[in-house]
Amino acid sequence: MTSRIATLFFAVTLAGAAGWPAVLPAQDASASNSTAAASSPTVNTSTNAIVAVVNDKIITVAQVEKQIDPVKPTIYANANADFPDTPEGEAGARKYVADQVTHLFKEVLDNMVDNILMVQAFNDAGYAIPRSFMDQAFDESITNRFNGDREQFLQYLKGNDLTERQYRQQLQDDMIVSYMKQKQQDTVNAISPDRIVKYYDLHKDQWRQEAAVKIRQITLKLGTLETTNLLLQQGQEIVDQARAPGANFAELAGHYSQDEFKSDGGEVGWVEKGKYQQPMDDIIFALKPGEVSNPVALGDSVYIFKCEDKRDAGLQTLEQVHMQIESALLVLDTREAEAKWLKKLRKNAYIKYNIPGMDEDAN
Repeated sequence: MTSRIATLFFAVTLAGAAGWPAVLPAQDASASNSTAAASSPTVNTSTNAIVAVVNDKIITVAQVEKQIDPVKPTIYANANADFPDTPEGEAGARKYVADQVTHLFKEVLDNMVDNILMVQAFNDAGYAIPRSFMDQAFDESITNRFNGDREQFLQYLKGNDLTERQYRQQLQDDMIVSYMKQKQQDTVNAISPDRIVKYYDLHKDQWRQEAAVKIRQITLKLGTLETTNLLLQQGQEIVDQARAPGANFAELAGHYSQDEFKSDGGEVGWVEKGKYQQPMDDIIFALKPGEVSNPVALGDSVYIFKCEDKRDAGLQTLEQVHMQIESALLVLDTREAEAKWLKKLRKNAYIKYNIPGMDEDAN
């Protein structure tokens, strides 16, 4: 992708992304002679333009853009990486960015509408958050988000064009949304054993597993004044310690190891066959639970492994995956309950989108 296209990507706007003409202020599409205007509804893309009305609340372009801006660089980076530096590639990248930004904009907008409805449902039910509770939540937010630094907090407000009162309101609304979602989760019934068995039987391919070994490892790296033989000797000394009665391999890894697993006591976790190159793969899978390998040299490093557990390839039993299935079904039921509840809220609300193609799904 050329630098020119990469730079232009950062200038993508809602209008350009969605294929909607940028008209400031909004005009009647029939008044334009352009092909784009004739074929697409006109949208006002001013940052102050209203993109949705929810009862007595409005949502502007700027409010939505503030939420999607952090995600845009990832979209642009993916476009640069996935499309070749050719005219066809640039065209494909532009379309990809357009589609992704448009989808994201609509998704965030829908979520903002739902949040407004949840806050209003909370207020309509006569609920209220005690002032003392909000004060405590505000203080905790300053501590957790801004390290207790008031000046840093004020800089955040300035950078996001917020007052302290607006920040408190956002904090309160977020708490209300979490509370209302939790109330829907509380309405979900417990998952019956029969349903778990049925789900297991219908999705058996999902529970198949490869043979794997749960390991810890110690990595010793070759220093400028060392040889591989010296490093292997050091490794054998560590192995002797690890095989001694009452030895703690995790402590040894924390003391000697020189890799990214050191801070976790050398814990690598479950390793499937083929993850490590030969001969380490054979060494790991030859170990029995509790056994420590001899030191093995590979490249400029020496490795020591401990097997903590093993599993065979095949279908996991219902007992092994019972909790996973129950959790998955609870998530599914909670989402369905929340979707039905939000549909009801939408049906009883006035919602008007100023985005083409969204009004038909508003209520």
